[in-house]
Amino acid sequence: MLPILQRYFLRRWSSPFLGALLLYGGLILAWEMIGISKEIFSMGAPFRWLTPYLLTQVPETLGMVFPMAAVLGGLLGSQQLSEGSEMVASQGLGVGMRYLLRPWAILSVALILISALNANILVPKINNIQQSIRSRMLDEAQTRFLKPGSPPFFPPSNPNNAIWIDSTGEIHFMESNPQGVQHLVAQSMDWARVETKGQLTSINLEFKDLNGCLVRKENGSIVHIKQKTLNFAIPVSAPSGSVLPPTPVRYLSTSSLFRDASLQARIELGRRFS
Repeated sequence: MLPILQRYFLRRWSSPFLGALLLYGGLILAWEMIGISKEIFSMGAPFRWLTPYLLTQVPETLGMVFPMAAVLGGLLGSQQLSEGSEMVASQGLGVGMRYLLRPWAILSVALILISALNANILVPKINNIQQSIRSRMLDEAQTRFLKPGSPPFFPPSNPNNAIWIDSTGEIHFMESNPQGVQHLVAQSMDWARVETKGQLTSINLEFKDLNGCLVRKENGSIVHIKQKTLNFAIPVSAPSGSVLPPTPVRYLSTSSLFRDASLQARIELGRRFS
């Protein structure tokens, strides 16, 4: 148990630290929420996934906020002690500098330990949960608008296109442009995820055995179309609000990073221990 005076100093430093933690953490999470919302909207998933997805960002956000909050908390706490002449009064009572620095040292060591555990253990494990959430979110988006009898789906990135599967299972692809209106019916469709560096970048739809027509706006003529395949990509917005862009090694365990001789692994190790 620390003496009363040291507990008092520890409280004067820890209070602004916690306040700065909430301030900086809230600002970064608000920025993350913007990027996550764009990603959810672009893939057509329900917004109920926003909360669990955002919660999985908390450990990585804390890893970035801890150093900033520690600096601000130390400065504000020391300023308050100085303005109230509490440091001078303590020294006048015979309290040495080592006695005054001990609470700050305790807070610093605790912060280092928490940061190390968070960066090396918690963040890699939470990433597995995050990837599972993203996979389930994408599957729900697929079954939400690509199922028989569902309402037509208008991709946010391509509002002039519509995809609809009627109650019999026929797949309708519609497109409106300045030249005319096109309506095609496909017998089957393949769904594929396109990823770049471990991040989902688009959803590729391949329609097969299409028949339909094109109505030209200029003269009202009708052109019959028969097409073997048609590829249509739905871009998925990456979480652009992310302060730390994802890398292939970002969420590997620390032991795996030590076994990896690549430059990215060395940079990631340096970031975790810094």
